[in-house]
Amino acid sequence: MDRLRLCLFALVVCCTISLAARASAQTPVPIALAMNAPESGNWPVYIALAQNFFSDEGLKVTPVLSGSNVATINVLATADANVGLDGSDIEIAATAHGLPIKIVAPEFGPNPYTVLVTAGINSWADLKGKAVVLGSPQDVSSLSFFKMAALHNLQRSDFSVFTSASSSSRFDALISGTVQGTVLSQPFDILAEEHGFHRLDSGAKTLTPWADTSFAVNTKWAAANRQAVVHFVRALKRAVQFGYTHKAEAVAALVTATNIAATTAQKAYDLDFTQLHVFDINDRVDLDRDLLAMGEDIRAAGAIATVPPVADFFDASFLREAGR
Repeated sequence: MDRLRLCLFALVVCCTISLAARASAQTPVPIALAMNAPESGNWPVYIALAQNFFSDEGLKVTPVLSGSNVATINVLATADANVGLDGSDIEIAATAHGLPIKIVAPEFGPNPYTVLVTAGINSWADLKGKAVVLGSPQDVSSLSFFKMAALHNLQRSDFSVFTSASSSSRFDALISGTVQGTVLSQPFDILAEEHGFHRLDSGAKTLTPWADTSFAVNTKWAAANRQAVVHFVRALKRAVQFGYTHKAEAVAALVTATNIAATTAQKAYDLDFTQLHVFDINDRVDLDRDLLAMGEDIRAAGAIATVPPVADFFDASFLREAGR
């Protein structure tokens, strides 16, 4: 009888081990994640990849660099990507225009843009009449610049404006001496300072409320892969928590992903994680207000006729489920 019990126990153990091995060997759910370009704004993704948080959640996340915010929306809307990290403004506009896109989690909170200028320009009055390079008129970088300028009673006609789509290309224009000012996101604002340019104004200090970037999904894909989205958001929440408590590892992840110098990455960390606490992937009380403010900005810029209801462009249920 004891031998029979022993054999049954051994059989149960073997079956348990076999089932566990089979579960661990299950194919991870593939997720194509569209992002504009390598930059510190993608930091939670880089941490999640470096620390295997996505794989811990049963996912295989593959970043797809689109090259621009419009391109990110396009590949997400056509389902060439499943998830996209882009400006909240353009994601809201995409929803307003009927594209199958919905925000599922906020990412970078405050306005990320800094006005960088050449030596000798010490005030907005000094910048008046000078050449500046900005994004397209409806791009959030241009919106940010002119909202800051308006606080000093300046408007578009007070500058000689050139257009360039990305912070990297605007940084190049500033370095070349073509313009006297521009608006940059990280790490290009830090790089510009390292090249001798200085900060005239900061959107993080003057432009509120704001919800700069968010993770959005292709709604058709998300409807068929709800748990994959929940696990994706959960991995990002882990990554943000890890970033706030593990500076060396977070800096290393950014250096690996962007090839910037470690000293520049450390400056970015001190600003983003220590001073401003820019990353907050939670369903916070004021999130709807911040997203609606972004929608109102693009409505005022003529990108959309009316701001859709929050429920049309943001589904907070993924955040709530990921937090359980």
